[in-house]
Amino acid sequence: FNGLIDEVCIWNRSLSLDEIRALRHITKKPEEDAGLLAYYQFNEEGSIVYDKAHTYDAIINGDAEKVKSRAPVGAGMSQSMNINAHGVYDFDEAGLMLSFPAGSVTPHGTVFVSRLNVAPDSIMTNCVPMDHGYWIVNNYGNNLEIDNPDTIALDGIAFISLAMQDTLGNCLYVRGENAEIAGWKVSSVASGVTEHGTSGLVRFSEIDPGFTSLGQMIAIRDSMQFGRPQVAIVNDSDTAVYQRGGSSMALVVQSETKGFLLPRYTSTVLQEVPSPTEGSIVFITDLKQIAYYDGTSWQPLNACYLEPPVYTGLPDFAGVSLAGGSTTSALLSLGTQQGVLVLPEFTSEDIVNIDFPKEGLIMYRSDLHRLAYYDGIDWVLPALTAPALTANGEDAIQNLPGLRVGPGTKDPNALLHIIDTERALGIPVVHTSDIQGPHAGLIIFDPRFKVLCVFDGIGWQVVK
Repeated sequence: FNGLIDEVCIWNRSLSLDEIRALRHITKKPEEDAGLLAYYQFNEEGSIVYDKAHTYDAIINGDAEKVKSRAPVGAGMSQSMNINAHGVYDFDEAGLMLSFPAGSVTPHGTVFVSRLNVAPDSIMTNCVPMDHGYWIVNNYGNNLEIDNPDTIALDGIAFISLAMQDTLGNCLYVRGENAEIAGWKVSSVASGVTEHGTSGLVRFSEIDPGFTSLGQMIAIRDSMQFGRPQVAIVNDSDTAVYQRGGSSMALVVQSETKGFLLPRYTSTVLQEVPSPTEGSIVFITDLKQIAYYDGTSWQPLNACYLEPPVYTGLPDFAGVSLAGGSTTSALLSLGTQQGVLVLPEFTSEDIVNIDFPKEGLIMYRSDLHRLAYYDGIDWVLPALTAPALTANGEDAIQNLPGLRVGPGTKDPNALLHIIDTERALGIPVVHTSDIQGPHAGLIIFDPRFKVLCVFDGIGWQVVK
């Protein structure tokens, strides 16, 4: 065979035509399909090929070699519908709607919509996607050349604030169903109409006249607007903290070489903290995990190792400490076994008031009782891991000295308490490899992987 193969799947039965079409762009889930005997994705280094379904691993022989795949395939789901006449067709599970005006030529047959939860192989320069994934529409009808839809809507996309809805322009890009690398072209004549929310919507009603075949689609938005944070802690006297998304920060800790050191507790001492406030966050040294208080108990966050630490010596300057702890790798340190960090609280109703969020923002979702961080597109709710730790319900007997950012009364247990209904906490956005001599409990946002990272004393962990 002289060509490219992205996946090989072996079933113990014949698939129907609809099954093949539904799985065309979707990576398989062996745990949900007992009939999948072997599944090869070719994602490993070297000549070995692991079987993702069972244990029939393979070796590549001869002149075959692995290359980077650009195929439009990824994790996601698909949905089908017959489009035989004009009207509105809502692929609600896939989050896409097509509307054809009266008198238009439609597919006249089956159409499959696949929603992939991964980025395409390439993206337009200086563009920001409105969602982590993209859509592919495959036309299996009798009419392969159709008239333009008069409306295309993408639903359940990532976070859209009120300010983003009112001020940021956007557009729809399209390319062929199997296209790769180049090939994207603007399909929307004007910006789409967005609807704000934690899972927003964008509706395009002016489609380019040349859009006569269905295929890959992705929504793109303008970059966030510039603004200044309420309070900024920076490396030196440089006051250039005017940045994209700056107005969404109650407090920002900004550094290219340092992190933010959380309060550090053993699990035993943590459970003795009296009457903790919901939204409090610490690092548990013996469990090597971040934990937050959800109003009932301390909930450790699940994490997995990203990469080993890189030690290149010690920094040549110290940071700011609110607790007398070490600051060699932290621009802001809360790193003692006394006091906690209390995050600003938001619900689904007021989270849309965070106007232009920036990657690396952290908050507490009081309606969901979960910690959340912004990854540049959406608010991520990191998974929890059992077991939770009990909390001490006794009243605090003293008010620890600390810093309050925002109006209100500081929590007695807080070293740092952020109170704001429109702004969140901004942690350093920096590569893990740029942190010298990291301390256990240090957190950053790594822009390469778009994730919150914590150093546990051994290596960097991804919190997601």
